[in-house]
Amino acid sequence: MKYSIIIPTYNRANLVGKTILSALDQKHDNFEVIVVDDGSSDNTKEVVEQIKDSRLFYYRKENGERGAARNYGALRSTGDYLNFLDSDDIVFPNHISEADLFIASNNSPEVFYQAAEVVVAGKAIKKHVDFNKGINEILMYGNPLPLQGVFIRRDVALANTFNENRAITASEDWELWLRLSTKYRILYNDVVTSNVIDHEQRSVVNLNKEFLIKSKEAFVHTVISNNEITKAYRNKIKAFIGSNYSYVSLHLLLNDKYRLLAVKYLLKSIAVYPAGIFTRRFLAIIKHLV
Repeated sequence: MKYSIIIPTYNRANLVGKTILSALDQKHDNFEVIVVDDGSSDNTKEVVEQIKDSRLFYYRKENGERGAARNYGALRSTGDYLNFLDSDDIVFPNHISEADLFIASNNSPEVFYQAAEVVVAGKAIKKHVDFNKGINEILMYGNPLPLQGVFIRRDVALANTFNENRAITASEDWELWLRLSTKYRILYNDVVTSNVIDHEQRSVVNLNKEFLIKSKEAFVHTVISNNEITKAYRNKIKAFIGSNYSYVSLHLLLNDKYRLLAVKYLLKSIAVYPAGIFTRRFLAIIKHLV
């Protein structure tokens, strides 16, 4: 079984080298690493070319955002399974070998998620999420799947590509998981093989106010306009909308200038999905407000 690890990157020459090296440092011996430079203006090309490895392939394209870059890499992949990393992710040497064991024991599943742990200030804290109730059942309440933990069989990935609409950038992975979940059971491999690293350059931390609001509104519209998703999750649509509004509220609160706007989105969230007041995010919002 061959694997393709696809890494889109944009102006992260200071980070992408470590990600590439972690991807190359695998116990499994049949894989490739594809780096898609999404129109960087820094020295990304030089950083990648300094890494000499026959399994590493570098492509440069005009900027089209992450969804387009991932699709570009997928089309050039030769693996049986595809795994997508962001350019700040770190995977462990067992990342592919554990996936290989899981695939062999689960009849070549269409898509599955492999556990990750959260790292803050250089220290591993906990597993990102435990999926005792299954992944499909909780997808409407938030995006629980760090990208680097997801493996997709190549035929499934090519038939179900990332949404390339720039308006939903930062939610394009969640949108794909939802579409996939209407067709397949997303399995869970409870073995930690990667890190979710919290740092100041993370894109989810650096969203500006206008983009944050517009992208989440566009994302909600995209999802609720998809008949397959609304049919599969008809009883959870309000929870989905409320979750996105509370996400906006919490992230606006990270900047004290937007407290009134944050309250507005919190109230919108509660109006759509009152049960949201019992979530951890609601408690986090209240903590920031007081």
